[in-house]
Amino acid sequence: MTGYIGGDFLHVVSTKHPEWQIRSLTRDRAKGDRLKQTYQQVTPVFGDLTSSAIIEEEASKADIVLHFASCDHVGSAKAIAKGMARREAKSPGHWIHTSGALIMATESLRKEAYGVQLEQKYND
Repeated sequence: MTGYIGGDFLHVVSTKHPEWQIRSLTRDRAKGDRLKQTYQQVTPVFGDLTSSAIIEEEASKADIVLHFASCDHVGSAKAIAKGMARREAKSPGHWIHTSGALIMATESLRKEAYGVQLEQKYND
C-alpha cells in the first residue's frame, strides 16, 4: 500500500485501530520493510496484481478486503472474488474497492484545460 489511497488508509487505521492485523500486497521487499517499520500491525505479502493465486488465497482468509489498486485490472478482481467466495463457506467477508480517481480529470485532460476550473460537479 504505497499509493495515495492505500497510504492514507494505513495512516488513519494505524492511528484509530492499532489492534487490527493487516496483510498488504506489496511488490518488493524494500517497500515491505518500510511498511513493517512504519506500521507494526502490517504483514507484507509479496506479489503484484498478476499474482492471482496469492490474491485469491489472501482474500479467502480476510474478514475485509480493501482493494485500492486499478479498477481496470480484471485478473486481480476475479482473484478477490474467487477468494471471497471460498470464505463465504465459513462466514461472509466484506470487499471494498475504491479506485479510478483519474476519471475526475478526464474532462480536463481531453480539453487540455490544465489549471482551469471546469463546471462538472461530482457527488457520491
